[in-house]
Amino acid sequence: MVQSHPADLAFLAELLRRYPVQVVWRGAVLPEGPLRGEKFLEEGEAALYWTGSRPPAPETLETLRLFLRAFQEVLALRERELTLLKAQDETGRLLRLLLHEIKNPLMSVLGALELALETEGLPEEAKELLEIAERSARRIQELLQKAQDYLKLGQGVRLKSERVDLKALLRQAAEEVRPLVRRKGIALRFTLPRGEAWVYGDPDWLYQAVLNVLSNAIKYTPEGGRVRVRLLVGRDRYGIAVADTGPGIPKEEQDKVFEPFYRASTRGEVEGTGLGLALVKRVLEAHGGEVCLRSRLGRGSTFLLLLPRPRPGQRAPVGRLLLLMVVLIALARLPLFPAP
Repeated sequence: MVQSHPADLAFLAELLRRYPVQVVWRGAVLPEGPLRGEKFLEEGEAALYWTGSRPPAPETLETLRLFLRAFQEVLALRERELTLLKAQDETGRLLRLLLHEIKNPLMSVLGALELALETEGLPEEAKELLEIAERSARRIQELLQKAQDYLKLGQGVRLKSERVDLKALLRQAAEEVRPLVRRKGIALRFTLPRGEAWVYGDPDWLYQAVLNVLSNAIKYTPEGGRVRVRLLVGRDRYGIAVADTGPGIPKEEQDKVFEPFYRASTRGEVEGTGLGLALVKRVLEAHGGEVCLRSRLGRGSTFLLLLPRPRPGQRAPVGRLLLLMVVLIALARLPLFPAP
């Protein structure tokens, strides 16, 4: 329940100042002061008292009734919102606790499996079973890490604001996926602009978003397929387009692939957590951008990551602060008067 008067109620009292009335809500009187007059309207937990010398006209009475009803509904919605936020916060805390507590025993399981696999003279069948168990444990570890990243970003984590070279970021991502590309015999092509292409943002989170999309494209592209990455330069935004020749995504599922734990029906036997694209969406939105999808069944998918371009003369907040510190230090060293 709301314990204090929300701004909406104060706003209602301000609106009603033109009328000789007082608002009473859960025992509180607005405007503050002794309660006078006679109650003439009541809506839920709010009531209006008329303090004028003459009774209100019918039109005034109807206006006040509408005011009171509307703001009573606003207050009810606000309380419902606060209840939902509290429940969401408690759920998030519980999830973070569980993820943290699961990590330690999982590391012990992985360590034991690795030691068991190094045992000499292990029967082939037992070794195969241990390898299956280790792969499953690794998948759980990946899921836990991505779930932690997703929850962390949803908490409003403090993002860094640095100058990020998008061309260098894409080259770095290409090097990381190169082994998988070679193993599957996929043709990976990059098309980058000649000039500079940079944004202000958090390099770690942006890199994770790009890597998630690129890894997905390679995972879902069959052997011998193609993946093309283009860095597009628009007037106000940069676009990173990642196109694959995978199975595609049905039209009715394209909006759902950015939801946590949702996986498309055309994924086949490709393993995944269902959190990669949800994290991409959060990262892009946190940077003032967005992610779009175009896909056709049997023809592949194209993911487009859009990021705002810096305005001319714009500097990163960290850069401005550093420049200010340098100027202040320089001024502090200057004498105010000529030395004798």
